[in-house]
Amino acid sequence: MIAYNKDWLYNIYIREQAAEALHTGCINTDRYEQLKERNPVKFYSPNIYATIALGLLTFVIVTFATSFLGLIIQPEKSIAAFCIFMGIACYAATEYIIGQNNHYNSGVDNVMVWASAGFFIAAAAAGFHFFDYGYSKQWHANAMVSFAAVLVCGFLAIRFVDTFLSIAALIALLCFVYFAIGFTNMVVSVILPFIIMLLSAAVFIIANKYAFTLVLYRTCLRYVKITALLGFYAAGNYYMLLNFNPLLFAKLGTLAVGFAWLWTLGVPLVYLFIGIKRKDILFLRTSLIVLAAGVVTFKLYHHVLSQEAALLLAGFILIVASYSLIRYLKTPKDGFTFAPEAVVNDRPELDKLLTGHMIDNANGGGSAGQGNGWG
Repeated sequence: MIAYNKDWLYNIYIREQAAEALHTGCINTDRYEQLKERNPVKFYSPNIYATIALGLLTFVIVTFATSFLGLIIQPEKSIAAFCIFMGIACYAATEYIIGQNNHYNSGVDNVMVWASAGFFIAAAAAGFHFFDYGYSKQWHANAMVSFAAVLVCGFLAIRFVDTFLSIAALIALLCFVYFAIGFTNMVVSVILPFIIMLLSAAVFIIANKYAFTLVLYRTCLRYVKITALLGFYAAGNYYMLLNFNPLLFAKLGTLAVGFAWLWTLGVPLVYLFIGIKRKDILFLRTSLIVLAAGVVTFKLYHHVLSQEAALLLAGFILIVASYSLIRYLKTPKDGFTFAPEAVVNDRPELDKLLTGHMIDNANGGGSAGQGNGWG
C-alpha cells in the first residue's frame, strides 16, 4: 500500500532510534556506524534548503502546466473533469518519480502529492456546486466536499505516508460531521459539540493504540493525535461555540455559557495535569497551545489588561518559569529532567539491535580492551 520502499522506511526508523541511543550513551560511534551500514537507506532526500527549493520549483512547474493546459483546453464548462485529469496526472507523476528516482521528502514528491489532493478536492467542489452560495444547498455542498476531502486525503496520506494530508484528513472528517450532522435537526445541532468531542476522542484513542506498532506511520499518527486533542478542545471553546453553534446558547442560555467558559479555561489545565501525570510531552506541549487559545478567547470578551500589558506579563512569566524549571530539572526530579530523553521501552527494533550487540561482545566480538560505549 505504501508507495515508498518499506525496507528503507523501516531502516530510517532504526537509524533514528540508533541515533538516539548514541546521543544517550547506550552505544558508541563505531556501533552506530555499523548499524547505519547494516540498514542502508537509498532514498533521495536532500537537505532542508534543497528540499524547499525543489518544492518551490515543483509548485511553479505545476502552476505553469495547469495554466498552460487551461488556456489550451479552456474548461469553463467542464472544470471538474479538468481538475480530475490534473489530479490523475500529478498522482501518476508522483508514482513515477518515487519508483524511478527514489524521491522521499525531497520537496518534489511532497508538492506533487499535495497538488494531486488539491485537484481532486477542487473537482469535488466544482461537481457539488460548492461555490453556489444558495442557503438551501450550501450545507450539502460543504458536507460532500468535506467527505471527498476525507477520502482523498486519507488515501494519499496512507499511500505516501504524508503527515500534512493526515492532519487534513482528520480536519475534513470533523468538518464533514459538522456539516452533515449538525444541520439535520435542532436537537442534533445542540449536541453537535459533544458528537465532535466523542469523535476526536475516538480518533485519539485509535491513533494512540497503533502509534507503537505502525512505526512507518509514527509521525503521521503523532500529529493526528495532536490534531485530535486540538479538535476535542475546539469543540467546546467559547469562541467556537458562539460563532459556529449559537443555537446551543439560544437553547441552554446561562448553562451553555458556564459550560463553554469552564471548558475553555479548564481543559488546558486537564491536558497539563495528564501530561505531568503520565510524563507525556505530547500532552504537555498541546496544553500550552490550548492554554494560549483559552487566554486569547478570554481576552476577546473580557478586557482585564491592555494587549501590550498582557503580552509583557505573559512573556515575563514564561521566561521566569522556563529558567526556573531548567535550573531545577538539571538534576532529575521524580522522572522529570531537562536532560535529553532517554531510550524507552517502546522501541523493539532497537532492543533487538542492542541485544545483538551484547551477544557479540559476550562471544568476543568486541576488540580487546575496548568498552564499546557500554557503561
